[in-house]
Amino acid sequence: MEDSKKMTWKTLTFIAFSAVWGFGNVANGFMYFNGTQVIFSWVLMFALYFVPYALMVGELGSAFKTSGGGVSSWINNTMGPKIAYYAG
Repeated sequence: MEDSKKMTWKTLTFIAFSAVWGFGNVANGFMYFNGTQVIFSWVLMFALYFVPYALMVGELGSAFKTSGGGVSSWINNTMGPKIAYYAG
């Protein structure tokens, strides 16, 4: 039963993709780079950016469960309030 409450890395990656990159950029890249030629860059961006990003956010979110501030609270707990202010 507890496994049903966990997000998979695929779900986190899709959340990161839609929040950071967005579907509008996908359509613009498809039109600008002449169709299917852009698919290689999409796969490369997905593998080199979105998968590691999703894994890092998932790890930080599970490490600081009681912190509700996201990146600023993670940095505050690890590096101090001054750097957390700059990150925010």
